[in-house]
Amino acid sequence: MQKPYILKWRYGSDPRYSWFLRGIGPSGSFYGEVTVSSSLQGTWQVTVEGQLSKEDYDCFRETVVRMQRIGAVPSSEPWAGLLAEGNMSDADIIYRYPIARQASTEVEIAFMALVGILKPYMEEFCDKRP
Repeated sequence: MQKPYILKWRYGSDPRYSWFLRGIGPSGSFYGEVTVSSSLQGTWQVTVEGQLSKEDYDCFRETVVRMQRIGAVPSSEPWAGLLAEGNMSDADIIYRYPIARQASTEVEIAFMALVGILKPYMEEFCDKRP
């Protein structure tokens, strides 16, 4: 049985956005939260849930498999992004994307491709305030 994926991503400075997708299931369904921090408007968090298209999920999954084939190693450096597989209580970390890194290696480019797949789904939540 396919385990769900977990993805965290932080970007921006003011406002600062953080995605925490606690589960991206084999059907393409996802859930988690988006947090926005702004010096002018404070910090707020919204719950997110939705459904990736079949094409987007297939591309997401193929990219993860490619990262695993490449031999993605979780960095011990401070990180801005994280990809894991499994449930929140027993997830295996696949990769951590280092802070302030311009994607230049094959695995960094692949991780940013995952972010690119999810971005259109997350943007609608980034502007919502509870």
